[in-house]
Amino acid sequence: MDRKPFIRCRNVATLFGVLALGTALFGYCGGGWFLRDPHYALKQDVYRVVDAVQLWYIRPPVFGGGGRSFEGLDLRGLDLDGEVDGLAVRTVDGMVTVENLRRYSFDVLAEAPDGLVFRACGLTFDARPVLVESSK
Repeated sequence: MDRKPFIRCRNVATLFGVLALGTALFGYCGGGWFLRDPHYALKQDVYRVVDAVQLWYIRPPVFGGGGRSFEGLDLRGLDLDGEVDGLAVRTVDGMVTVENLRRYSFDVLAEAPDGLVFRACGLTFDARPVLVESSK
């Protein structure tokens, strides 16, 4: 019996297994760090601000919340990292501003230090922001 085809298949299977394992480890360990979004940290700041605002919305006024309205929002009462001033939060990664406060929705604007602007409009108490690049 000729063992050469078996050895060849075994070598191909071993090579495929090593490549699959390497790909899985590279992806799991964050090997794509060089592909990372340069504004990732600013977007994370936006998500933190939006989460805090949404939690404030559902908290009763007796406990310092909005009582199901965004209209009386002031970010100074929330526990946010960075320099907070009214409806704006300045962090190392940029500035996040909450604007157009309405009873059931609000908008958020994020400005990066390089001048790029991200905007999410019409956010409600249960919506995740979809940040879109826009002009100011």
